Amino acid sequence: MFKNIKFKIFYILLIVILVGQGAFSQENALELTLEEAIATALNQNLELQSEKAQIPIGEAGVAKANAIPNPEFFSIYAVGRNTDDLIGINQIFELGFKRKARKNVALAKLNVISSEVEQKAWELRNKVKLAFINLYIAQEKIKANQKIIENTKKLREIAQKRETAGKIPYTDLLQAESELLKAQTQLENAEIELKQAQTELIPLLNLPSAIQIQAVKLESSLGINEIITDNPDYKQETCIEELQKIAYSSRPELKIIETKKNVAKKEIILAKKNRIPDLELGAGIARINPESNQDLLLQANFDIPIWYRQQGEIKEAEKTIDKLGIDENALKKNIEAEVRKNFLDVSRLRFNLYQYDKKIIPVENEIIEKTRIRYELGKDPLVISLTAQKSYFDIVIEYLNILKDYHDSISRLEYGIGKPI
Repeated sequence: MFKNIKFKIFYILLIVILVGQGAFSQENALELTLEEAIATALNQNLELQSEKAQIPIGEAGVAKANAIPNPEFFSIYAVGRNTDDLIGINQIFELGFKRKARKNVALAKLNVISSEVEQKAWELRNKVKLAFINLYIAQEKIKANQKIIENTKKLREIAQKRETAGKIPYTDLLQAESELLKAQTQLENAEIELKQAQTELIPLLNLPSAIQIQAVKLESSLGINEIITDNPDYKQETCIEELQKIAYSSRPELKIIETKKNVAKKEIILAKKNRIPDLELGAGIARINPESNQDLLLQANFDIPIWYRQQGEIKEAEKTIDKLGIDENALKKNIEAEVRKNFLDVSRLRFNLYQYDKKIIPVENEIIEKTRIRYELGKDPLVISLTAQKSYFDIVIEYLNILKDYHDSISRLEYGIGKPI
């Protein structure tokens, strides 16, 4: 319906306004694809907006670091004879390009903030995807329960006709009524799961709680599928290694570590430049008493870095780099394990889904229809139809759980490599 994702976000914002004014009915569900849900969250999520608010603070830090010291005006008026009256200006001159080094540190810290915003956005994307999957699966469970209720009602109608005709005992009708009550209870439980899934997703999108979201069907064709099955020269280990390499260059946490290392390196450069003393120059006029001539006053001050030469700052930065190196190695080890596990899960679950989707569920659909017809014709007892119905329902629920695990594994694999598949 919406070719441009920006138009859909505008539409969502309009719906939010209408809900706030009571002009949008709760019965009208807001249909969202996964892509639209992610875009809405990236545009509206309050936690992400709070993280982004750190960027102008970092930019202000750059301006602060680039500041030039202001000149200092001084004057002394002395009371009494044979004392000096002074007036003049002092100016500090930073030597050794300290201001540039200080600005570079601030810019490096700004890069850390930008990397942390990227990480927050990536985490949010993953949370939205998992919540969207939960919502979609909850919707599909409701559909499965509704189909069972529909089939059970048909069985009950058949049982009523056959019981009235004296062809079956009254207990068969009671059994059909009992199964219908069970199915209705299962539907109520599924509706509670749907509400819970709605409650999980809506805050991530920063939407009013009154809005009902309808998750549009998940895409089944994903790039990872082609990697796994369609490449004739496919080797599992090779694929895992390629994904791990992608993770090393794309994972936001690794980028954060790299930017923090850069900050520490810039701090070492600044500390070494701070060893060079600043020069303070002053100029003014002085006179001893009103009758004397005015004298020109010149002064120069600077520190003598004998006792302390920024050893603490340099050592702190060096040890920070060492620690970040350990953190980086530990994270890479975790990434290797995450990518391997989730890749194997995706491979296994995709095969299971194929078996259910193409073979098992179509057979169960046929069985449930045939057993109902055979019961209507009096060829089979009611228990056969009810058993087939229960088997179908159990298999559909199992299929939906596998579908959820499959998409969850893809989400975790994407998170592990640091980019969409």
